[in-house]
Amino acid sequence: MVESFPMLLRQRETMKGVAAAVSLAWLFCAPSSHALEALPAGAMEDQPGFRIEVLQVADIEPFQQSLDGFMKALQDNGIAPGKNLSVRRTKIDFDLETGGFWD
Repeated sequence: MVESFPMLLRQRETMKGVAAAVSLAWLFCAPSSHALEALPAGAMEDQPGFRIEVLQVADIEPFQQSLDGFMKALQDNGIAPGKNLSVRRTKIDFDLETGGFWD
């Protein structure tokens, strides 16, 4: 039993060496840089378009100001209606003074 222990250690070291050699061979033979080729301009898509849906419960000034501010912030970041943004806005005709959801 004592004689086989050094042999097991040599086998373990040999297996570590084989595993390291296989790993290095794989790293050198299949570099990931081959997958990072630049695409020709014709193969690239245009900038993706964005869609926003706005559901507005009442037509009051604070809601309009909020939407205007949001749209301005988008334009400041290069997202503009007609260019790369489509906005679909739905206003529900609701009178806040006379109506309510919980009658």
